[in-house]
Amino acid sequence: MRVILYLIASMLFSTLSWTQNTKFYKAGLDYINQGNYEMALYELQNELPTVQSPILLAIAKCYFELNNLEEAENFVKQAATGKNASSKTHLWLGRIAHHRMQFEFAIAHYKSYLRANKETGQEREEVKHFIKQCGNAIKWKLKEQWGYVENLGNKINTKYDEFGPVYSPSFEERIYFSSNRVLSGWDERSKIPYAPISIYGVEYVNDNWSDIFFMNESFDSKDHNVLLDIDRSGQRAMIFQVIQNKILVDTFSGDTEIRQGVFDHHIYPEAGDQYIYMVNDSILLFAGAREEGFGGLDLYVLHKLDGAWQNPQNLGAQINSPYDDISPYLSPDGHHLFFSSNRPTSIGGFDVFMSEFSTSNREWKKCDNVFAPINSPGDDINFRIAPSGNAAVFSSNRKDGIGGYDLYTLFFKNPITEIMIEAYELPFINNIVDSDEDVMINEVDKTPLINFTIPYLLYGEDDFIMTPNNIKKLKNLSKLLNDHLDLLVDVICHTDDSQNPDFDLFFSIKRSEKIKDYLIDEGIRNDRIFIVGAGKSFPIAINKINNVANPSGQKFNRRIDFRLHDLSNKYNLTYQYPEVVRQFQDTSFFHFNRLRNGLTYKVFVTSSNLPRIPKSIENYPFLMIENINQDKDYDYTVGLLDSYFDANLLKKELRKEGLTDVTVYAYMNGRRLMDQDISLYVSEYPDLVYYQYRSEE
Repeated sequence: MRVILYLIASMLFSTLSWTQNTKFYKAGLDYINQGNYEMALYELQNELPTVQSPILLAIAKCYFELNNLEEAENFVKQAATGKNASSKTHLWLGRIAHHRMQFEFAIAHYKSYLRANKETGQEREEVKHFIKQCGNAIKWKLKEQWGYVENLGNKINTKYDEFGPVYSPSFEERIYFSSNRVLSGWDERSKIPYAPISIYGVEYVNDNWSDIFFMNESFDSKDHNVLLDIDRSGQRAMIFQVIQNKILVDTFSGDTEIRQGVFDHHIYPEAGDQYIYMVNDSILLFAGAREEGFGGLDLYVLHKLDGAWQNPQNLGAQINSPYDDISPYLSPDGHHLFFSSNRPTSIGGFDVFMSEFSTSNREWKKCDNVFAPINSPGDDINFRIAPSGNAAVFSSNRKDGIGGYDLYTLFFKNPITEIMIEAYELPFINNIVDSDEDVMINEVDKTPLINFTIPYLLYGEDDFIMTPNNIKKLKNLSKLLNDHLDLLVDVICHTDDSQNPDFDLFFSIKRSEKIKDYLIDEGIRNDRIFIVGAGKSFPIAINKINNVANPSGQKFNRRIDFRLHDLSNKYNLTYQYPEVVRQFQDTSFFHFNRLRNGLTYKVFVTSSNLPRIPKSIENYPFLMIENINQDKDYDYTVGLLDSYFDANLLKKELRKEGLTDVTVYAYMNGRRLMDQDISLYVSEYPDLVYYQYRSEE
């Protein structure tokens, strides 16, 4: 069985093969086979009144697909007593009872159908499959339910398909989704039942959902643009273009869209690869049908190593089945995989399943059906958990919906915030790396290095730092520091260029100070934390384009970075930064990042506990503020130089400006060197000899 990518139609009873000769009946069958049930019903009703069982069943199918189970049942019962009545009526009554969640009645009708039809074939096997699903559903009544489900309502959902919901990484209460809803100007009586698929957004504001809006006007085209995912920076989206049958990676800022081109690294839509989920910028999950798979669509992981995408790896027999396994979602902690499957342990159609990764056995555990209220006798797909851990969103074509695929929210009875804390490393990735891959080794004792990925924090124009997402990252960082007491941490705050220079520098260290206070409350010793305010000196993205503010760039520049110092040389530390497309990058940050490693020099200008910068240094490069001695005064410095000679020249220049207290300080990996530590590094950095015997004349 194959899943038709996003242009969802019924997977059962998709073709009716009676040979009636009336033009209305033929037209009705044409529309049914296209999935246009409203027009099919319009044509077939011209056959009424009739006692022909095939016509009555065709009308029943239309009502069934349009979610009117009552009318569907009426016409099936008429078909059971009409001319040419067949055992198909038992199958239809079983399907209707199944979708009403009357599972015992459904089983009885399915068995009646099997008794009347002894021929072997695919349809008989499918009915046996339905009976197993109903048996599963009867069992789940004894299971504790995770919460309650709510349809997002007719302000968002329509009689068409709304599917593929994705939480915005930038706005907590915003969801993006795809839909083939009819827009103004579209001919609803067309033989083509669907309008072009477009990408929309909606926000939850003041306890209500807003009106829908286009995610980006440039995505509104006749190519059927389907949103696959958005990366965590909120700057890059993966779009599937149905007509062109290709995956595009797009970057966008406001109303401006820059197309980056086709994503063709081992994912092939033409071969059926679909349902891409972006774990991060170097790890993707997707569904695909490949020769080495277990049957149907399997789940694969695609990861980047040393800048190159590796071959996809099947997630294995604990995850995949001989049926279709689709729509993956990995929790931020990297240990909980959710996906949809139509395997026999579902209760109908595609159900959401979950598997947990066992760190002790280094493998995925057996998958569990999460059951109702998430799952239904329909297809339940695109499951994703809100960043808060309090709710989830998914799409379903269950028969109590508004029509087609609708969007639903699950409200958890017990929030699952613990699995929403972002992991520093993904444990299952180690299982898919080739055994002969180079492993980083501690050169002193030859033991493997411990891998950690260090996050960054973003804050808004309102200066609010302690967002739920940032708190999760800070809790994880606190745990890392508490578990590894040989690590020190620098907290470095950057700003955009929208404030007064005095204030943007001063308040950047105040934000770093707020993070320091949080870490101390979490049990981290004061002397392990060093705070820096970098202000606007090192933007990672361009603040202005043609002298006009660039909101996307400014958003990434309002950021707090962390730098960990490894005193025992037993860690391999990888730092996360916002992904900024080449056109928007500012090279200042990369200069800063390069010089943060190894020996650098700064020139101290003044100490103060007030937002006061001497006017004479406002335009000097790399102006920063830091707190060294844990006292109330902050040190203002300029420059970031890699030789004492250059730093001494800058010092002399500043003295000519009338600044008499200036002096040069040396830094190792971003931390100020104390005089007693210089001898530890002189052999590796001979330039320190000049600094060691410096003259302050």
